[in-house]
Amino acid sequence: MISTNEPSKDPTIDLEIAKKLIRQSNAHDFGAYSQITDEAAEFISKYDGESISLNGLTELSDAAAESLSKYRGDLLLCNLRKLSDAAAESLSKHEGVLLLWCLGELSDAGAESLSKHKGHLGLLGLKSLSDAVAKSLSKHRGRLDLDRVTVLSASAAEALSEHRGQLSLAS
Repeated sequence: MISTNEPSKDPTIDLEIAKKLIRQSNAHDFGAYSQITDEAAEFISKYDGESISLNGLTELSDAAAESLSKYRGDLLLCNLRKLSDAAAESLSKHEGVLLLWCLGELSDAGAESLSKHKGHLGLLGLKSLSDAVAKSLSKHRGRLDLDRVTVLSASAAEALSEHRGQLSLAS
């Protein structure tokens, strides 16, 4: 039997694990897994629950991001350290809460994509914003959390002042 608290030797959410946890209504028990197969991401994207916590994931393929972008609830990916531009483009299509709390850096293209996201966007891993990233993120409509940003140029601050919606820069 697969424990929902600890992954087996393979820390990957495969289709079997995804089906088991969804069937048991344990969609918040994915946190112990650091990887996900594209097939499992496609299955999880169809889950009809308020949120999916994939906080253990440290990597996400472009195909998995595309699938997860279709999920209709809050999407918690709080342990991802990096995100490809293609994955950012896909996740920008997600509607609702999107938490990327450990994302330590964001490319200009990734920021431009995520600025199109509709809903609460949490980017708490970013400690500094380039002027270009700030300008892109200022276009986001909805709550934007940048609570750990400690380095911000005057130009970046001015760009963020154009943000329409709740903006949090509390560090």
